[in-house]
Amino acid sequence: MPARRMLALALSVVAVLPSVAGAQDPVPIYPANYRVLIENEQVRVMDFRLRKGDTEDFHELKTPAARQAVRGGDAKLADVLTAVTFIQGREGKGSEVKRELLSLTAPTRAEPGSITYDLYQSVDRPDRFMRIEVWRDSEALELHKATPHLKASFEHRKDAGWMTEITRWERVPEERGEQRAALAR
Repeated sequence: MPARRMLALALSVVAVLPSVAGAQDPVPIYPANYRVLIENEQVRVMDFRLRKGDTEDFHELKTPAARQAVRGGDAKLADVLTAVTFIQGREGKGSEVKRELLSLTAPTRAEPGSITYDLYQSVDRPDRFMRIEVWRDSEALELHKATPHLKASFEHRKDAGWMTEITRWERVPEERGEQRAALAR
């Protein structure tokens, strides 16, 4: 086969491979190796375990956001910190509270340590909100608290008489027996 034809064939294979590999989702292909911990339109966080002797074909993760979740360093699941914030606005001010809280979403998701930053509104009490945040580590959360957009939001909440309660959570590792049983499935 002439070198020119060989080069054209190689380039066409290289051009097709990324689209084929990118379309593969490893979760259904290797269910014993992957467990989805968090998934939404912004991020997909997975627990990955490859047992000794197992192999996988080359593939890419389903969403680019999953690869970005640990940007700026190797985040370990044990280091990830979840913050759950409850916000109570004044009665009848749900739209104002929502607007203020949504204004924080884009700049916060752009922060290097942000993995998830999602807002929820109570179905029963539209003046109540819950923000679920997942951070690479506690240092990333502390850096977030010092940002100008968050400081300004807290001032606005204070002036408007809103109640804010922030709780911090760490993942509880499974017992060894549970881990082995999950891997065996």
